Amino acid sequence: MAKTVVKAAYLALGGTDISSQCDSIELSFDAAKVTTTNFGSSGWEESLQGIRSATLNFQLKMDSDLSGIEATIWAAAIHATTNTLTFEVRRDSGAVSTSNPKWTGTAIILQAGPVLKLGEALGKSYAWSVTGAVTRATS
Repeated sequence: MAKTVVKAAYLALGGTDISSQCDSIELSFDAAKVTTTNFGSSGWEESLQGIRSATLNFQLKMDSDLSGIEATIWAAAIHATTNTLTFEVRRDSGAVSTSNPKWTGTAIILQAGPVLKLGEALGKSYAWSVTGAVTRATS
């Protein structure tokens, strides 16, 4: 299997491509472990997969025009009734395919706003919980 270096990952929030403002994107999945061990398991633990969850993490570098994606995030976090944004993540910005699948879902906005540090680029790391299912498509 060939190795791949990520050079142009893709992230869209609320239908807006913000890839040019990100330098890391992570979509992680977890599931609760539900133990089902009984006397018939011969002393071995038995388990099932329980409730699943996902988290969307990304590092955003903002430009001086805060009317763009920062305003979208702020509006969803503070002023919207649902406090959610749809997302799409791909390995690169090329067409969706078996070698460039897309993951889509809805994230609940639990944090917003820039971090202002002297001498550093304006930006913020976000870690948002996904609400509902995440789908994966190759076409």
